[in-house]
Amino acid sequence: PNVSLMRVPGRTATLPSLAHELNAVGYACDYLYGGDIKIMGKRGYLVAAGYDQLTSEDDFSLSERNESKWGVNDGSTAQRVFQMIKERPSDALWHMGYQTLSSHEPFEVPYHRLDDEKLNAFAYTDQCVGDLVDSLRTLPQWDNLLVIILPDHGFLYDLTYENPEFFHIPMLWLGGAIREPRRINVLMNQSDLCATLLAQMGLSHDHFPWSRNVLSPSYRNPFVYSSFPGGVLFRDSTGVTVFAITSQQPITEEPAPSAERIRKAQAILQTSYDLLEVR
Repeated sequence: PNVSLMRVPGRTATLPSLAHELNAVGYACDYLYGGDIKIMGKRGYLVAAGYDQLTSEDDFSLSERNESKWGVNDGSTAQRVFQMIKERPSDALWHMGYQTLSSHEPFEVPYHRLDDEKLNAFAYTDQCVGDLVDSLRTLPQWDNLLVIILPDHGFLYDLTYENPEFFHIPMLWLGGAIREPRRINVLMNQSDLCATLLAQMGLSHDHFPWSRNVLSPSYRNPFVYSSFPGGVLFRDSTGVTVFAITSQQPITEEPAPSAERIRKAQAILQTSYDLLEVR
């Protein structure tokens, strides 16, 4: 809740990463962010994580860099992503991270479909990502391409931390590499992406103790753990608890109180701090 690992260089060098695992089997790994890639220690983290090539606002024209407070808008960066993928040989092994930025305050975007400026900014990012996927479908690389769309956090639009739905985000897997349409309705965390993806590729995910392969038959105890500046959330088959750290009291308990959910949330929180100190 009160530690950003990206701002602790001595810790980021010891963390496992998807890029490291893919580098080891011949993948070239790069990352594109249309803003200042040095902000919050992002550049140092990405380099330590194994990303060989970083593209940022410095690689765009001055007019593009001034499109918004945070840098190049999503329309321009999505076009750059498309061109970079288009120019790659269809048989090349590569992994690319692309981070959008337009769905962020002050929500000034070159798009005017909705009256609410916040919702309009999110709609703009959605449109840019959708157009990018549609464009990728036209490339020969599409047949072997996997596109994973995953938000990094929720947004307090009309919800507060007390509302468990604030922590609910989608994960989409698209591309020609997908065998058939399927909806996965199991509880999972963002951190489960690494183990799930590597397992599908036949690669080990032993370096990721916090990550679970949610497509495995052995995934029989689904739960969600999430933290925010003042507390933690834990959800499992029995319900959901939001627990405030300062007051040491539950904020939300649905459908009924559960001492066991609180105990598990506290155990995960304590273990994460213990590992932080060990590293």
